[in-house]
Amino acid sequence: MLFDLQQRELFKEARHGLRDTDPDSIVVSLPKTEDDEPLRQRLLERRSERRYAEQMLPLEALARLLGQLRPVSIDGKLKYGYSSAGSSYAVQTYLYVKPARVDLLAPGTWYYYPLEHKLVSLCPDARIGSDDYYRENRSIFESSAFSIFFIGRMDAIAPLYGEKSCDFALIEAGLMTQTLELAATAAGIGLCQIGDMRFEHVRDGFLLGQNDLLLHSLVGGLLPRCPLPR
Repeated sequence: MLFDLQQRELFKEARHGLRDTDPDSIVVSLPKTEDDEPLRQRLLERRSERRYAEQMLPLEALARLLGQLRPVSIDGKLKYGYSSAGSSYAVQTYLYVKPARVDLLAPGTWYYYPLEHKLVSLCPDARIGSDDYYRENRSIFESSAFSIFFIGRMDAIAPLYGEKSCDFALIEAGLMTQTLELAATAAGIGLCQIGDMRFEHVRDGFLLGQNDLLLHSLVGGLLPRCPLPR
């Protein structure tokens, strides 16, 4: 692994994710279906923010963001904005709130209950510190107001998919992340995905089951110089 920041940037700039093509290959240039500007605007709606305003985040803004994960009733059936293997919806959403950073919301850990669009307090005394994050992610966390954790309740999917359950749960967590990222800017919130952290240091604060598994996490806060949602 590359840990030197300059080496990491050089590696990313080399674009190893692109396949080398044979100059003699048959190539078809696809017609553009739209101008760049609409696409550019959509891409700007999904961006990583690593610095956040120091002002307290309104609860309404956080509610608007988390509301993207709640289902609605259509023709008598609950419909989510993202798919889940076998409609298991085994990925749960948890929140850590810093002291005095979210208006009307006490610090500590919370569980988001999507069916009723509500937060359930778990451990008010739970605390997560920058030392629980790695390297450059520490400063991002220090600036943030809250953290989101997607936890795979493996007992809710393993009976359906066995050894493939974790793969499917990771896909679901990715879809949930995309759902939040696309809605964050309109809610006046910035988000940044965190690849890894010392979750074992803070796991007890979420009151998880033995087989529950951290799949992905994000940190977020109020966008700097951004008007709040109307």
